Amino acid sequence: MEKSSLRPRGLAFSIVLTVVIICVATAIICTAFLFLSNLNLGAGTKAEFYAIGKSYSELVSATTASQSERRQGRAGFVFASNEGFLLTYAVYADKADAESVAQKNDCKLLTLTIPSVSLNESDSEGFSAVLELAVETEKLWRQLDGGETSESLAVTMLSKYADALGAYKNSEAMGELIAELRTELLLICAGSGFPLTSDLKRISAQTAVRAWEFARKM
Repeated sequence: MEKSSLRPRGLAFSIVLTVVIICVATAIICTAFLFLSNLNLGAGTKAEFYAIGKSYSELVSATTASQSERRQGRAGFVFASNEGFLLTYAVYADKADAESVAQKNDCKLLTLTIPSVSLNESDSEGFSAVLELAVETEKLWRQLDGGETSESLAVTMLSKYADALGAYKNSEAMGELIAELRTELLLICAGSGFPLTSDLKRISAQTAVRAWEFARKM
């Protein structure tokens, strides 16, 4: 009798254990699915940035207006898109932030989707450094505008960014882009004559746009 009573218990335990394992596995799969579905980036996407500003049909008009925008503390960076020329006010790494600002200011919003590109290890590190610069300089101008940092500290950080990019100055694929961004960073450190917040927005926008343009050519 004891043996026959033990068998059902063992069978029940096996069934319960199997159910628990299945439930745990299902929970893990569902969690992974939800995590992946919440990502903004699609397959093969390296990063996305969101540029806001005013669209112009002619480059001259956009360039002329850029000086006034810079004096008001905006990026004033002009680049070509499929819809003409965008006079950029700022570039954001977060879509919700960009949409909120664009709506409040009745601005044009352009998504800069940067796909993964095939590069050797050194060039790939350089490209990642450029993308990081776009993100970090955005954080810096937002901190400055929010009173969370000082102009002197912001300039010190820009100098450090320029030094860090120097490690990739001899990169075969990234050398030209690295040189452009380092030059811009050092010019800001020396003083451009525009408000520092404009300089920070400009280098952030310039970095994101140049990375976008670079990736599109690859």
